Amino acid sequence: MKLKTTFLLFILSFFFCQNINSQSFVEEGNQWSMVNYTFAGIFSSTYRIEGDTIINGINYKKMWYTNQDPSIADWTLEKYIREDSTQKVYQLNASNEERIIYDFGLSVGDTIVSNVSPEQNSIVTAVDSIELNDATKRKRLTITSLYCADWNIEEFWIEGIGGRNYAFYYVDVFCQTDTGLSLRCFSNNGNFLYGSADGNNCFIPTSINELEQTNIKIFPNPTQDILNLEYDETLEIEQLKIFDFQGQMIRSLQVENDFSQISIADFPKGVYYLKIETARSEFIVKKFIKIN
Repeated sequence: MKLKTTFLLFILSFFFCQNINSQSFVEEGNQWSMVNYTFAGIFSSTYRIEGDTIINGINYKKMWYTNQDPSIADWTLEKYIREDSTQKVYQLNASNEERIIYDFGLSVGDTIVSNVSPEQNSIVTAVDSIELNDATKRKRLTITSLYCADWNIEEFWIEGIGGRNYAFYYVDVFCQTDTGLSLRCFSNNGNFLYGSADGNNCFIPTSINELEQTNIKIFPNPTQDILNLEYDETLEIEQLKIFDFQGQMIRSLQVENDFSQISIADFPKGVYYLKIETARSEFIVKKFIKIN
């Protein structure tokens, strides 16, 4: 009976592996379209892999960056990265020291050691697959932070693509509530494999004036059902919009009088962004986390 069970597990494992395309994170032509959430607001950025170099006798790929429309952008060299045979992805920092930003070879129960502090370690809680736009499948790891485990918020790593919510940062910023870098689209040599199938929704232009972040507060954060707002009444808030971590707007509220609370009891647990717009075309974006 034990032999039959072992054989069955082997067959299932073989079938699973044969139907998932293993791809390199540092492959030439890989491009990530990101949406950045900051104190000042929402803006787009794009990263791509092009070219290589040798540093300290080690081969690295070059990662370039722009916050302009990638079709007309001036690109800046941003990082040097490499991937080894065990699917660990390394980034070279300013001191010519390597840090691991991904390990796609992990299994359920493995601990992810933080680059910052042991307190910010995480654990792999599930491994499955995700289907891309070209119908191929990639391995996906579900990551849960041990630092803010009570928040019950999950991150996802897609093999060869990286983090869905915190790209290029490992998980050291997993429990922060003030910034974020979310994957919107992923392509290789113009073939859009994740997100928008044609690239039309990958880049988000921004043209609204920024509002000083000190003018408004939201609390509690994290929250279960109610988000409170505290702000100067002279702001003349006109509209509130809530976005999920993929940059999709899920609620829009017109504000006519003093507004102090938003009910989010029906929201699934996760990370969200509140965009506050004023009558003077100013805005500020606040990140909040819905728990339970």
